[in-house]
Amino acid sequence: MFLHPQSPNKHEVVDGLPVVRLSEDAEIVRALIAFLYPIPREIPISYERVLALLGTAQKYDMSAVQSSIRAEAIRRKFPALAGSQAFRAYSVAFSNKLSPETETIARLTLDYPLTFEALGSDLLLFEGSALSKLASFRKMCRDSVVSCLESFLDMRGGLSKIWVGCPRSKVQHLQGPQLQVAHTIFAFGQPRPEESQASSSSIFTFGSIPTDNDEPTLPSWLHDLFTQEIRELKLYFTHSLINPSRIREKYLAALLKHSPNQHDCPACLMVHARHGERYCVELEQKLTQARNQASVPFKFRTFLGG
Repeated sequence: MFLHPQSPNKHEVVDGLPVVRLSEDAEIVRALIAFLYPIPREIPISYERVLALLGTAQKYDMSAVQSSIRAEAIRRKFPALAGSQAFRAYSVAFSNKLSPETETIARLTLDYPLTFEALGSDLLLFEGSALSKLASFRKMCRDSVVSCLESFLDMRGGLSKIWVGCPRSKVQHLQGPQLQVAHTIFAFGQPRPEESQASSSSIFTFGSIPTDNDEPTLPSWLHDLFTQEIRELKLYFTHSLINPSRIREKYLAALLKHSPNQHDCPACLMVHARHGERYCVELEQKLTQARNQASVPFKFRTFLGG
């Protein structure tokens, strides 16, 4: 405490004792003292103020008190931070050199755009390298999410290998006589004799139109969903990252647009009925893992006296 800057009036005394002025306000000091004595604890009512209290405990090298504050904050179950609240809380955690809280809150900000318009006046709260560190962290998470989504484009060894049989997707790979037969199948369900003859004795069945190499093909609606997300993430890292809890909604919307009723594309609907739930769960889990595995640059060196 004595290592921190003091009042220029070194002769200020109370009851004959020298006065040490603290930079913290009365609420923070009172809450800090409450953790030192067997009296009711007075934890602040907002999470931002709890972060300030944790920073004060760290400033005075009170690690045991920090642990108690964190435990009390968990017990209180503060409301989830949203939008500008998350960015303000991040700036407070960063300025107080709180590594665990800075990392946790930085991940919460991934659900919101990192732009000057979104930050607004809260940008003034960012000190030192706070903004550049957050941008670097977001880029790492973005790259990890892109790699995850790209893995779902792999039809050979990836989780998307279940998607086999969509006739609409296979038609895109056909040419000449095969393409004519494919259109006939969609229109009438079976090829006419002269079209069967033009197909060089190939056997066509509804929902299974062969390609030249007869390779599995990711349905166009699912391929477009992934590639669009990948393209936007690569172009704009400042956009909010796709939230694992929303990918199922986008997946179902794309499937419904592809096949509004059971007669449009029974092949995709059948795969979805059999494997769709598990596929969505795995997609959510992989995206969550991708967002969480990015390395975190929020490590601070602290020492007594600042």
